[in-house]
Amino acid sequence: MKVAQSTENADALVLCLSGLSRIATQIGDLAAAEQYLDQVRPLVSTPLQFEKFPTVPLAVGALALAQGSLDEARRQFDQAALNKSNDAAVIYGKLGKAEVELRASDPAAAERDAQVALDTAKASQAGLPHSQLVGRSWLMLGRALHAHGQGAQAHKAFENAVSDLSNTVDSNHPLLVQARNLLGA
Repeated sequence: MKVAQSTENADALVLCLSGLSRIATQIGDLAAAEQYLDQVRPLVSTPLQFEKFPTVPLAVGALALAQGSLDEARRQFDQAALNKSNDAAVIYGKLGKAEVELRASDPAAAERDAQVALDTAKASQAGLPHSQLVGRSWLMLGRALHAHGQGAQAHKAFENAVSDLSNTVDSNHPLLVQARNLLGA
């Protein structure tokens, strides 16, 4: 970030600040997350910039979700998922939206969003046997299916999540731990 600031590289600064906001949100420091976003907002204001930097609506959506602002989180994740030129943005946008829908007690909508994330992740896998994005998507799909009362399908999704995540992340990664716990539940 210091290099981005010292060279006045606005693009790099947007990416750094939005990434720091997402990390701050993940660790529960919502005040810091908001401060990072306050620095980003003046740099990204047009639709073209939002398409160029899908990390911004993803960060805003994550913070809104953490604050319980489901409508704002949904809107931001939808905006990120509209970026069809960036598969990762679509996947993370749809996964974020699926989380919103689970919290809003709409498992059918969560299932649809998780399925789009999974389909996009599989399509971008490029022939590799395992993908952490595929694993994340299977986990979310499993959670949605479980919430929708489809236990057998949820179990299969959790098995697939464990398979992909155990081959792509550390054994103590929170998503892998969650998938294993849900598989055993």
